[in-house]
Amino acid sequence: MAGDAMCSFNPLFGQGMTVAALEAVALRDTLAGGRDDLARRYFAAAAKHIDPPWRMAVAADRAQLGLPRPPAERMRCSSPPS
Repeated sequence: MAGDAMCSFNPLFGQGMTVAALEAVALRDTLAGGRDDLARRYFAAAAKHIDPPWRMAVAADRAQLGLPRPPAERMRCSSPPS
């Protein structure tokens, strides 16, 4: 499972094809590691590529609609990088 089957992005932001390509790389790398626990390892690897653009898209959609950011997101964005 990859691309829009796993996570559909707003086409306005042009992130879908890039994330799908990164998911394909994650699948290649996961398969190279063997079959043991394949699904868990693949979905964990793919999630690392999906999460950042997903958060950016959600924040942009929320801003466009004039909705406030949830408290957890405000804390995450205002915290210094570790």
